[in-house]
Parts: sequence; structure tokens; C-alpha cells
Amino acid sequence: MTNAPASSYSFIRTEPARRMRLHDLDVQGDQVLGSMDMGEWCRIHRQPSAGAIGVLVDETVGWAPVPLRQPGTWPVTTELSIDIVGPLPRTGKITCRAQASPPRGRSLHATGLVQDETGDVIAVATTRLRLIDSEVPTPPPAHATLPPTPSGDLLAQMGATLCDHDSMSIAAGSQIANPLGVAHGGVILSAVAVLGQHVLRSRSSELLMSSVHAAYIRAVPVDAVITVQAEVLRSGRAMGVTRVDVIDAQGRLCVAGTVTGHNPNN
Repeated sequence: MTNAPASSYSFIRTEPARRMRLHDLDVQGDQVLGSMDMGEWCRIHRQPSAGAIGVLVDETVGWAPVPLRQPGTWPVTTELSIDIVGPLPRTGKITCRAQASPPRGRSLHATGLVQDETGDVIAVATTRLRLIDSEVPTPPPAHATLPPTPSGDLLAQMGATLCDHDSMSIAAGSQIANPLGVAHGGVILSAVAVLGQHVLRSRSSELLMSSVHAAYIRAVPVDAVITVQAEVLRSGRAMGVTRVDVIDAQGRLCVAGTVTGHNPNN
């Protein structure tokens, strides 16, 4: 496998990254550093939502293996997991530092560490990717004047609506697209995390999200409304588990997710 030096490619700025207040990624040796600004936008019900870091994590750990790809290929995410180990700050900047492992055939793996401004660890992330036959995606055309980022909370940034206690819809459109023109894996992970946590906390307000995992079965089109549905598998005093499915307009299962919550006081 040919290793392209980090300086031989440029990061592709995505609309989800802009909406989630990400700064440009930075290559530091064999690591990629991403960062984003916290604020009112990352909250749901006036509390910081762990789902807000989905795009930051996906962008950072997803770009870490890019220099390891073979010519004529591009990495796509097949699995993405985040373990929450500390509280999310209300303001300030958080960072994600990612590094890829040596590839095995067409399989790639990367890990990331999310930290606040004091260096405290917020989350640990892992991703698995697969190399597909594709050239480097073409960056979207530059706009002289970009529209302002939406006001409101995390749901507004995703174009998402909580329909009832166990489902969510995400509006169609390029605002959730990745460079390949399908739904951004970080947006999807955020949706899984937000709905899973919402459902768990409707059963018990003491359950805090401790992990989220998504298996990307097929690409999620952005030309129609995306449906997210949750089912509680277990809800106890100390622990809860929710399955979260992401379904396209044709009714196909595109992403299978799991959100786990723990009661830190039990």
C-alpha cells in the first residue's frame, strides 16, 4: 500500500462541519487534530448533548487514515463508536486527536481522544473504515457568502425533529451531506445518540448516555426525509440500552445503532 504524505491532500470542508462550529483540521505528524467551539447550539433541553461531538469525531478519525489509502480508493466508515467518560463543557473549545493504525488489506482502523481546554478527557472514539474504489471527492464550489449557521439547539443544526417519544425525522438536503453526497456519518451518529438518550431518559432521568455505536450498513441518501426509530432493549435502575435504527425513504435499514446509559449514582 502506498502511503501518501499528509501534505499531498487537502481537507474537504463540509456543511455539517460548519454547522457544528468545527475549525479546519490540522495534521501533526501522523495525527490529525480537530476542534470545535461549544455553545448554545450544542444543547438539547438547555443541557449540553453528547451527540454534539458526532461530527467532530467522525471528521477527525475519518481523515486520519486518508494518507494510508491506495491510489484510486477512498475510506468510508463502516463502524463508529464513542465512549463518554467525562462531562461536556457548556462553552469553550474541545479537541479530538486521532491516529490511524496500519491498514489490513482494505480495512482501516483509527482512534480518537476528545478533550476539553484543561486536558480532561471527555470521550474515547474508535472507527473502522473500508476502502472503496473512488477518486478523491471533489470539494463543493466555494461560496462568496455563506448563509449564517442556524440559530437554535443541536436539533436545528441537524435539521432534525423529535416526532414523538421514540422517533425522529431529519430533513432532506445538502446540509447533512458528506463529500460523497450522502448523509454525513457524524450527523447520523449524532441523531442516534440524541434519540437514544432521549428515549432512555424518558424512562429514567438518572440514566446518562455512556456510549453510542453505529454500524453503517448502507449509504443514507439525502434527497428524502430520513427516519430514526428507537426501541428500548433494557431500562433498569443502573443501566439502560436502546437500539436505534436509521431508515431511508424506501424503508431500508441503513444504520443500526446502540445507545447505552448508566446511572452514575447506582
